[in-house]
Parts: sequence; C-alpha cells; structure tokens
Amino acid sequence: MRKSMIILIILAAVVGLGYVYLQSRVLTTGEEYLPDSKVIERLKVIKVHEKDGVYTFDDARMERRDGNIILHLKGSPYEMGYQHGILLKDDIREGVVPIFADPISHVSEYRDKPAWMRKLLLKYLEFAVYAPVERNTPQEYLEELKGIADGCGLDYKTIFIANFKSDLAMAMMPKVIEKRAGDLGLTVGCSSFAVSGPATLDGKLIFGRNTDYSGQGRWGHHQTIVFYEPKDNYSYVKVSTAGLIKCNSAMNEMGLVIGGHFMGFSGSSPEGVSFTILENEIMRKAKNIKEAIGILKEHHLGGTFGFLIADSKSRDAVAIEATDDVMGIRAMEGGSICLTNFATTPELKKVDLVAKYNLVMRDMVGRYTRLEELIKENYGRITPAVAAEFMGDHLDIVAGKERGTGITICASNNVTSVVFLPEEGFFWVATGVEPACSNRYIGFDFWAEIKGERPDISPEVLSGYQWKNKSHKQGLMAFMEAYIAYEQDPRDTEQVLFHLGRARDVDPQEPIYNRMIARLLIHQGDYHKAIELLHTSLNLPQSPNESALTHLLLAQAYDLEGKREDALSMYQKVMALRGKYGRDYLLGINDMVCGFAQKGINSPFTTRDIHDISIGFHTETGLE
Repeated sequence: MRKSMIILIILAAVVGLGYVYLQSRVLTTGEEYLPDSKVIERLKVIKVHEKDGVYTFDDARMERRDGNIILHLKGSPYEMGYQHGILLKDDIREGVVPIFADPISHVSEYRDKPAWMRKLLLKYLEFAVYAPVERNTPQEYLEELKGIADGCGLDYKTIFIANFKSDLAMAMMPKVIEKRAGDLGLTVGCSSFAVSGPATLDGKLIFGRNTDYSGQGRWGHHQTIVFYEPKDNYSYVKVSTAGLIKCNSAMNEMGLVIGGHFMGFSGSSPEGVSFTILENEIMRKAKNIKEAIGILKEHHLGGTFGFLIADSKSRDAVAIEATDDVMGIRAMEGGSICLTNFATTPELKKVDLVAKYNLVMRDMVGRYTRLEELIKENYGRITPAVAAEFMGDHLDIVAGKERGTGITICASNNVTSVVFLPEEGFFWVATGVEPACSNRYIGFDFWAEIKGERPDISPEVLSGYQWKNKSHKQGLMAFMEAYIAYEQDPRDTEQVLFHLGRARDVDPQEPIYNRMIARLLIHQGDYHKAIELLHTSLNLPQSPNESALTHLLLAQAYDLEGKREDALSMYQKVMALRGKYGRDYLLGINDMVCGFAQKGINSPFTTRDIHDISIGFHTETGLE
C-alpha cells in the first residue's frame, strides 16, 4: 500500500511538473501585461468623441482622409494599444487580423481538415513558434498588444498571433524548404532603395519602399498611417494596417527611415527578439545608423530578416541582413543602395536557402536588378515623383517588356508603397486597392501631423507609374479581382475563373492568366480544356522558366488524362530547357520545376499528387 502511494505521488508530481512546463511553453492570456488598475479604470470611463470627422479618445485621435486611416497615439504602451483598439475596433475585425490569426485554416492544404485537427496544429505552432516569440518580446510591446486586444474586444492571443505572421514563416522555413517552398505560402517580398547626393536632383536623401505581403482585399481597405508619440522615446510614423504593430515602412522624428525585409536564411529561430519588434525599437530609440546597428547588436535576434536603414542627416544608408547569430552590413555606394529578399552580404550568402535552392529568385533578383537599372537610367535626376514611378514599375526585366503581372517591382501582392523625403519630414503613401503601388501617392507632412495641423506639402500627390499599354493595367485589375476573390473564398472557383477570364480577354498576350485558369481547371478535373489553354500559353512571349513551368503543367495534365507518352515528352522538355539555360537566377530554370519534372519522369503524376499544383496568385508559389 505504501509503495503504491509513493508511485502515485511520483506520478502526480511528474504530471504536475509536465503541466507546469507545458503552460510555460504556450502563449499567455496577456493578463500579466495589464497596467495599474487605476489606468484601466480611467480608460473604461473615457468615451469616444467625434467632431467634424475626427474621432478622439484620451490623448489619441483618428480620422479618415483621402482613402487612409490617420491614427495618432500617445502615452504608455498599454494606453497607445488601447487607443488603437478602441478607435479602430471595426477596422481590426474586418481587416487582416482574423485571417492572420488563423494561419492553419487559411492554408489550402488544411482548410478542409477537421476542426480538431486544425486546432491541434495551431496549438503546435503556439508551442513551437508563438510562445518563444512572446518570451523574447520586451514587456512594453506585449502591453501594447494587450491594449489593442482590450480596446477592440478581441482576445490577446488573436492579436498576438496576427502580429507575428512573418515570424511563423521565418521559423518554419528551414524545416520544410527542402520539401516544398509552396507549403510556406511564399508570398512575402519587399523592395526598398535609398538614393542621395549625386543620385538625386537636389542631393537630398529619398527612400522608396514596397511591402509585398498577404491580406489582399483587406489590407488596403484598412490601411492605417500611425503616428506614435511614446513616453520617453522618439516620435515616429509607420504605414501599416488596422490592428498590426508592424513597422516595416517607417520614419522617426530624427529623420531615420527603415524598410523591413523577410529573408530565407538557415539558422532561423523564434527564440529571439522578432524583427517586428526591432523595427519599432529602432524607430523609438535610434537617432542615426550607428545607434540602429547598436540596438540590433544588443539583442539576441529572432528569425531571419533584412533592414534598409537611411539617415537623412548624413544622407547615408546601409543594408543589414541577419539571423540569430550572423549579421552582415553593406554600405551605400555612389549615392544609392537597394534591397529585396535575398542575401547581398558575404556573411549571409552562405546561409541563404532561397538562393541555394533557387526558389523565387527570378522575382527577388529581378526586382533588385530592375531597381538598380532605374537608378542608373535616372541618376542625378531622381525626385520623389521619379521614386514613385520606380515603386510602381511594371517592366519585366527578363521578358524586356511591360506586363500587368509577372516579375515586376510592383508585385501583385503589394500592400504598402511609400516614398520618404525625411529631410523635409515629407512622405507620400500609395492609396487604393491592391497592388498599392499601382495607385497615386498622397502626401503627408510628419511635423504638421504631429502638431495637428493640415499639411503644407508640395507636390500634394505623386502620380506614380504611367502605363505604356492600358490593356496591361486592365488585365491586372481583373487579375486582382480574381486574386481577392480567391483569398476571400477559395472554393468559389466560378468567381475566380470569371475574373481570370476577363483578365485574359483584355490582355490576351499575358501567359500567366492562361496558366492560372489551367491550374484551376486541373483541380476541377477538366484536363482537356487545361491542356488547350497551356498550349495557347506556350505560344505567348515569356521567360525560359515560365516556358518550363508551362511544360511541367502540360506534363502533369497529360498524366492525369492517361497519356503517358505525351506527359514524358513534356517532362523531357523541362529538362532540356534546364540544360539550355542552366539555373541562372534570371534566365535559368527554377530547381523546383526541375525537381517536379524529374519526379514525373520517374513515376506518373496522379490525382494523389494534385496538391502539388498550387493555386498561387503571386509568383505561382515558388515555381516562378
């Protein structure tokens, strides 16, 4: 009896310790990040007031102007978060937060799985990624997130998970990249550049920034320009969307500008300070590039990322690329510097998985090369207006022609585009439906906004990119309607196909539209029609890799029809294109396309493999 009691006590202790351990490895409820009860009681009795379209709450104010939400926050971290939440309550609920907060249900591979399975997978991500991110996040940002949650009436976990979407992709990338890049939803990309001195018309520093991200159909409708006035720190402005503290397009009162970039390096870990937090830290606490670098060096870094940081006072800029234990810094040369989403420093080139496996490198290198080309062509004449044209550029550098969609600086998944002139405190924000960079840019004056005055900025509006062929723009607009329809309900293929058909009809020379329709038809089992469209697509001007991708899809469709010889012929053409063009980032053939072709040569493609044909509206999920 005594022995049995001892065993039970030991088992109870083990279970108890295990429970305590597991509780320490999951997200908290956020209750420990609440401020003093007096602060909470004070906020609870304050009402939102409206006068002439300006809404005020405590020391915060919000208005909707020229298609943007203008939000001013002031106070402690929790107070600023609460102000954000209560003034944008509906925008947060209708925007990207509900989508970003459920990364399992909104991935095609899992959306139809049983609810218990999706819940279990999300709990795994909480254990493996989100809880480590939370443990390494400075308290002030957790207080701000708790404030947003309490202000808008959503739970803390929802707000937290939504804010660290990039960190999930960064943490999981090394684990699955050798399996299949498409599983990651590689729709994250960004383009930034800085020019000054001999490169600009008047020598002043100009910073151009595109954020390419998820959230089509939701981000732009709730685009939020947030002016922060934190206690004991520098004031700054960021361009984001409702409910997020992301700060990857931002400028502070000292004239420091930052652009944040997702990177695919090995060595990524959530056990460090997130780049989302580091962006805010730099804006709040750094007055120059040296101090910004110092902030990065004093923290243990989480994830893998790049920053382009520019200082208007010195008219200098640097690109910083980092993992948890490696950092590379590249200086501006000849008055210009660019950054997209691949390693450009010797330290990080060694660990760049995206480059190693040649995944979406045509997109990343293509945008980078085109930016450099535009800077060279306009050297000495660059103004904010010219910079806005750069950010909306639609020339495919490999195809050598304007395209509605494809590998262009203005990507179809662009959600934010900004041009900064920090010496003047001016910035212009692209405003409208995605892609943001296809719209006009509305001007803002940082100092006038901080003082509550109407901005006096010239020019008030930047026109942005001027299309050479209107059919390309019309095709893109229809394509984006298909993109947004798919994001809202991927099961409503009738709507998606309708809009893709419109895109093809107004821009019949764009091969991507036929390929996208063919992908959907293959999933529906209409292999014959898909094959017809793919053959049509092959006859249109396109890059070698696009041709290889079209041959791959043809091969898979032929296999599904039971036409093995035709399928083998197409697989072999993919490999022949690889033999001709190699794996050059711009002209060569993507490693994944070749891998799928070799797999098809070894064994027929069947309906069990249908998930390999992803429906991706940006760079065709890693294969482009």
